[in-house]
Amino acid sequence: MGNDIDAKIGARIAKLREQNDFTLDNLAIASGISRATLSRIERGETSPSAQNLGNLCTAFQITMSQLLYEIEENEDFEILLRNHPIWVEKSGFIRTQIAPSARNYKTEIIIGEIPSDVTLTYESPSMCGIEEHIIMLEGQLKFEVNNKVFKLIKGDCLRFKINGKTEFHNDGDITNKYIVVVVRE
Repeated sequence: MGNDIDAKIGARIAKLREQNDFTLDNLAIASGISRATLSRIERGETSPSAQNLGNLCTAFQITMSQLLYEIEENEDFEILLRNHPIWVEKSGFIRTQIAPSARNYKTEIIIGEIPSDVTLTYESPSMCGIEEHIIMLEGQLKFEVNNKVFKLIKGDCLRFKINGKTEFHNDGDITNKYIVVVVRE
């Protein structure tokens, strides 16, 4: 059986599926995730991969922060360190929401940590044209966006608007750490 965060993510996905009038079969087609896997995710029996969450965001046309927003209590103004939602994928990828999606705010801030030799691939953006900035804090990152490849090291900042596949690959020897700033229209 999955943990509490898996149950919260599953409940959030089920709620979004219902709000978008998707059946499990419709969502399976829209996301490319099998019906059986979706069912296990919704029941909190399995932890979704970053790729699966990315595919669900695309199907629902929301950002990852918007998908994960309702799994934690959030205030509009002060976001305390002890309340930051942290999600750990099976690959070891860690996603910490520093400033999650919130009413009346367009900016989200996330810290990502990818272990050495791990790749995260998102076949399509959840929202085409969304503005993002990546700021490298530690290690290095090979990042592909809009058919261009960038090699980022500590201190580098890359800004872009996503219109296609993205891929994050830590080709360094240590876990990297970076900030992602998402600006919604």
